[in-house]
Amino acid sequence: EALSGIGAPVTAEELGVTEEEVLEALTSAHEIRDRYTILGDGVSEAAAREVASVTGVL
Repeated sequence: EALSGIGAPVTAEELGVTEEEVLEALTSAHEIRDRYTILGDGVSEAAAREVASVTGVL
């Protein structure tokens, strides 16, 4: 809400990225750096799709 309130892009479409790019980013991000993140050891495509949908990104 805060970001959309100031007119910042908050959806994949507004950011100019495809659904496939969002899902790829969420499912492969844990491989980029060797550190602990909220993504842990990675997430499945189904989980990535769900979180992107629930948050309104997709």
